[in-house]
Formats: sequence, C-alpha cells, structure tokens
Amino acid sequence: MKKVILLLAFFILSAHTTFADDEISVILNGEKLEFTQQSPIIVDNRTMVPMRAIFEALGADVVWNAETKTAQGTAPGVLVSMTIGENKMFHNTIPNDIDVPAQIINNSTMIPLRVVSEAFGVDVAWDASTKTITLTDAEKIKKLPWNDYCYYIGETENDVASGYGMLYDKDTNEVTNSGVFNDTSIVY
Repeated sequence: MKKVILLLAFFILSAHTTFADDEISVILNGEKLEFTQQSPIIVDNRTMVPMRAIFEALGADVVWNAETKTAQGTAPGVLVSMTIGENKMFHNTIPNDIDVPAQIINNSTMIPLRVVSEAFGVDVAWDASTKTITLTDAEKIKKLPWNDYCYYIGETENDVASGYGMLYDKDTNEVTNSGVFNDTSIVY
C-alpha cells in the first residue's frame, strides 16, 4: 500500500513539474505579460497567445467580429486582421500567408505571436531553454511628414518610409491610404 501511495505522489508531483516546465513566458519591454483566461501554447511549432491580451499589450485597439470570426488590432500606422481558420493575416490591408491560422482554444481567440508582434514593429526572441519569448519595441513605427496634406505613420528605415504604413490627412487625422511604402511612394 505504501508503494502505491508513494508512486501516486510521485506521478502527481511529476505531472505538476512537467506542467510548470511547459509554461511559456512572454516578456514585453522587460515586463512579464499575464494571461488570465488562456496561457500561451505551441501549435505546429508556433506560439499562440490570446488575441485581446497581446493586442492590448502592444497598444492596439481590439475589434472582434463574431459573425465573420475576425480579430482586428489597430494602432497608429498599423492594422492587423485575422480570421479564424484562415492562413492569411492582413497587415495594413495587404494579405500575408501565415503558417498557423488564428483559432479558438478553450473559448479564447488565439493568434500567432511572432507575426502579430512583428507587424507592430516589435522584435521577437525565443529562448528554448527557459521557454521565454522576449518582445522588444524596436521603434520601427514612426511618424514622418509626407506632403503638404498628409503625414505617414508606419515602418521606417533610416527615418524613411520603408514597409507597412498608413497615410493620414493632416486636418482630419483620418487614414487616406495604407499599404507598403518605399521612401516617397506606395509600392503596394
């Protein structure tokens, strides 16, 4: 009987340790993010995180369309949209293929962390030994003058528009165009 109790105690402790070891930590600019409803998980070698938690941590406004099952995060110069089950992410209206689609797990909308974070101009590093993902704002998203009527907010390189971004009307602050930019022109 003692052997059975000892074996049972061993399996319970082992299971707890394994669960704790499998926990994925996400650090954003030095602060650990807390995920209350659903923890990050790995699906097909991609870390999936709760949509609302990561969008809000990245400073984005969140919109969920239950009818189309589409999650959207917007911040100045960035618009990310993903639909449950589709292997496409729209970054400033431009479709991009992704390895693992957004999905609902335990009643949480889970999205791939790396592609979403990088869309918001954040560098992503993975430490497999500690199962820690470190997100660092690379300050790639900047505001630049565009012309007499508009300003640009989006990805930059050497303080020049280079990558995904949006043009805003100087008077109304409304988006007038979005896509991929290169210096002073819209590429796509």
